[in-house]
Amino acid sequence: GRADYVSGKAGLEGLNRAITKEFAPSGIRCNLVHPSLIATDLLSNRHPDPGVRRKLAEKVPLRRLGEAEDVANLAVFLLSEKASYITGQSILVDGGRSYCG
Repeated sequence: GRADYVSGKAGLEGLNRAITKEFAPSGIRCNLVHPSLIATDLLSNRHPDPGVRRKLAEKVPLRRLGEAEDVANLAVFLLSEKASYITGQSILVDGGRSYCG
């Protein structure tokens, strides 16, 4: 099942809100990065058939699976001063998948 995975993500949402409320007045920011279909061992183990992974990529509006670098780029941005006014957010890294079906 996926209950443990899904409930863990939900718990992180609550923790993000609590940390933001408690620490934002001190200038400490907290954001969540939510990767979706990222080409990792986890995805390959769950879908060992390359054809299945190609079909998954076709459902993503950007027509590709995400790469670890896509997630890392967001994390680097959020840690930079360019994101100094961003806190308490949950940001999807999903190539538009969540908004387009």
